[in-house]
Amino acid sequence: MSNIELMGILSKPWANVHDIQKIASCGRDNATTIRNDIIKEIKQSGKRLPKSKNIIVPMKSVIDYLDLNIEHICLMAEKELKIKN
Repeated sequence: MSNIELMGILSKPWANVHDIQKIASCGRDNATTIRNDIIKEIKQSGKRLPKSKNIIVPMKSVIDYLDLNIEHICLMAEKELKIKN
C-alpha cells in the first residue's frame, strides 16, 4: 500500500476491522484483536463508543495503539505525489 492510500485511510474519523487490517498489514483475526484491545482501553477510561451495525473505534486510538508516525507518513505521501506528477 502506498503512503497516499495510507493517508486516505488514516484521515477517516473512525476505523473498522478492514481499515485496521490495511493499516497494520495483518489478517482479520489480528485486526479484530487490535480493535478489541482498543475498545477495552476506551471502556476502562470511562468513555463509551457509538453503537452501530459495524463495530468501530476512533482512528486516533488506532494510530496511538500502533504508534504510527503521522508526520513521516505525510512527508512520504507528499513525495509520492510529486513523483506521480
